[in-house]
Parts: sequence; C-alpha cells; structure tokens
Amino acid sequence: MQNTQTTTASSDPTTSVRARAESVVETAKETLTQATQGGARLLHDGRDAALDTYHSARDYALDTAHDVSDRARRSGDRIVRYARRASETTGRFVSVHALPLTVVGAGLGWLAWSIRRDAQRHGELPRHANMTTCGNRLIGVRTSRVYEE
Repeated sequence: MQNTQTTTASSDPTTSVRARAESVVETAKETLTQATQGGARLLHDGRDAALDTYHSARDYALDTAHDVSDRARRSGDRIVRYARRASETTGRFVSVHALPLTVVGAGLGWLAWSIRRDAQRHGELPRHANMTTCGNRLIGVRTSRVYEE
C-alpha cells in the first residue's frame, strides 16, 4: 500500500507543475493576443491620424491655391480695367487735341534737327554721330550697313 501512495504522491507534483505550466502558457497566449490586438489598434489609430493630417494639409493647400488664384484673377481684371480706362482717356485726349499735338510734335522735331545741325556745323558732332566703330569700320546703330571712311 505504501507503494501506491508513493506513486500518487510523486505524480501530484508533476501534475501540479504541468497544470501550472499550462496555466502560464495560456496566460502568455492571452497576453500575446491582447498585445497583438492593442498593437493593431495603435497602428489603425496612427494610420487614421496620419490620413486626417494629410487630408487637412491637402485641403488647406487647395484652399490657399484657390484663394491665390482668385486674388490674381481679380488683380488682373483690375489692371485690365485701369489700362482700358487709360487708353480710352488718352484716345479721347489725342482726338480732341489732335491739331495742337501735331504742331507741338513738329516743333520738337524741328528743334532737335536744328540743334543737331548747329552742332555738326560747329564741329561738336562727327559726321556719323549715331554710328559706333568696330576697328576701322563704322557700323550703323539703326541699320546693319557698314560705312567705310
């Protein structure tokens, strides 16, 4: 009978250790499952936060671009209105004062021609005053003709 008790007594610690080990393994599995689920939730929350930030930044950039575009269009329209008004006003002024403007233009042209002619007579201007030199050749500023001296 004593033999039976020894066997039972020796199997009790093994069973107890085995039960304890299975309990630890089960607890570890549950902890791992919870950690995995928690990590997945964190990744999901992080992805959602990143997407929200991206969408907010994109919407802000698009709104800013539309605002800048609208301002540029309004500024362009304003400039066109001012230019149109200025050209209409100038056209009206020129058509109303055509004869006096013609006389003033002719007088200024005559004055410039006369000053230049007097300067050439007194030797203050060379014969080709509006020409530039290139070596020993004179090249016309307004034309591509070459003048030989």
